[in-house]
Parts: sequence; structure tokens; C-alpha cells
Amino acid sequence: MGQISDYTGKTESDGSGRKVTAGAALMAMSALSKAGAHLVERFDTSVAELELKYANNKLISDDKNPNDGDFRKILAGSIPGSDYYIIGGITELNFNIRSSNASANGGGTGTGATTGTLGGSMYVMNVGLDMRLVNTNTLEVADVISYQKQIIGHQVSAGVFDFMGTNFFDASIGQSALEPVQLAVRSVIERAVLEMVSRIYRASIAHRPRPARP
Repeated sequence: MGQISDYTGKTESDGSGRKVTAGAALMAMSALSKAGAHLVERFDTSVAELELKYANNKLISDDKNPNDGDFRKILAGSIPGSDYYIIGGITELNFNIRSSNASANGGGTGTGATTGTLGGSMYVMNVGLDMRLVNTNTLEVADVISYQKQIIGHQVSAGVFDFMGTNFFDASIGQSALEPVQLAVRSVIERAVLEMVSRIYRASIAHRPRPARP
């Protein structure tokens, strides 16, 4: 697994970081494992490289008693190679690509009449992913996948205003929901990885045609 970076350039307004996760490559690894693919580690080899350095200096023992001189041997060809690797990036994060809203006010015309409000809005954003499957031996691009996913949010609110004697009451209630952006990223990565693996192993999957927005 290579890098799947965030190329959207979108950051939080408070300076707390990027809007899109930096762990897309880890999501792809999990998706490959779920799909049954055999993985070899190339993403973080720092511990293995340090162990190799220690073994080369005969500092690591394979025996419980290091005084016996049974140090770990470095064997040629002990690390399996890879056939393919995946690289790419999150290339789109578009806010409010479509929106709609409606509101209504109503009530009596008298001074002490009850009035009420009702409103709702819906908005759509999207996230896009571009991934490549590369042959490790020849560096040929074996497959390219581009996916988008829409994220739909909605907001509903209602309120009432009334005079009762010398007192007045104003009450309102609202509800809103938005699918998490990171969950949308994970879903498109898992869908792309599943399709790549199915093509490599010539397996069939449900909904084989790739829609523009799954």
C-alpha cells in the first residue's frame, strides 16, 4: 500500500487541521484485508528496518540466553515481495453543490393570537477519490478508479409564539443531520478496493457497472 493523500486543500476555519482524514491509506489496508487480499507491509517499515540493523550487528538473540551466541540470522529472500500496490488521493471535497429550503409562518391576526413557524432545508456536498493499481515489477498502471460520493444533510425547525395574559411564550425546536465526511471517504475507498480486487482475481461483485455517484 502506497500513499493515499489528501489533495483537496480544505482546512478547518479554526486552524485545527484538514477537513479530510490523513488515514485513507490505513482505510484501504483494512478494505484489502476484508476482501481477502494477501498483504505485505510497505507503509511503515521502521521497526523492521531497526530490527534488521540490530540483527546485522548481532545484537538480537533468538535464544532466551544470549550468552550462548545464538543470534538472529539474516537470510536472503526472507521478505516476500509484492505484485501490486495502490496509490492515489482524495481529490474532491465540494460544499453545498446543491441546496433547497422552505419555510412558512402563520397565526392569527389579533394582538394576542398565537403564531408559529416551520422550516426545513436540504443540502448536498460530495467527496471524490482517484486511485491507481500499479504493477510492482513493471510499474504499469493495471487499473484506475475514480469515485464520488454525495453527502446529504438536512435541517428541520419549528417554533411557536403566544401571549398568555401578561406573559408571553416563545418555544422552538430543531433537528439536523449530516453524514460524517470521514465515513464517506471510507465508503468510497472500500468500494474502489473491492472493485480492484475483483478485477485482479476475475471475481464478480454486485453492481459491477461503476456509477458516477454510488
